[in-house]
Amino acid sequence: ASDAILIADATETNGYLLRANTSSTVDYGFLIENLAGKDLVKIDTNNDVSFYEPTGTTPKFFWDASAESLGIGTTSPASLLEIAKNDQTNGATLSITNSFEGTGWTVGDTIGTLDFRIDDTSASEKVRGQIKVFDDGSGSTTYPAFSAMSFSTALEATLAERMRIDSSGNVGIGTASPAALLDLSSATTSNLRLSNTD
Repeated sequence: ASDAILIADATETNGYLLRANTSSTVDYGFLIENLAGKDLVKIDTNNDVSFYEPTGTTPKFFWDASAESLGIGTTSPASLLEIAKNDQTNGATLSITNSFEGTGWTVGDTIGTLDFRIDDTSASEKVRGQIKVFDDGSGSTTYPAFSAMSFSTALEATLAERMRIDSSGNVGIGTASPAALLDLSSATTSNLRLSNTD
């Protein structure tokens, strides 16, 4: 067709079709289809990009160019990255994977880290908050640690662990070795405050 480029073998059994996605009045960009006519990728004239699921009917990986946002499972991402799944009993999951295989885990080995950063070149430390999951040395038991900043000036800061949940489920605030279900520790004060502001 005049609006398409065919890239295929001699029998047109295997290949792809690059097609201008236009009508007589509107330009929708272009499509990459398989030879069965199923949409694979669409790039709109506004630079939105859609990657389709196997049936070629629904975009499941979508780049919103104007909002500079990425949607996985949605074409209307509400934030810079949105992962959506239409499943009442098993919702969307975001995985951070350490692909190391085998034995040899030691105490303090990091399974994965989630950093919260600023992009100020004058800051001494750009990571301002962190959630890190450590191994306890067995290779089968882990614990998360939550870190925040300790500031000496507005930009000079040091990342320090503030809370940990150990492999037994004990929560330590101010201590990396909680000895009870909730262990509060401080060099100056150690207390629990409950306030009612009504």
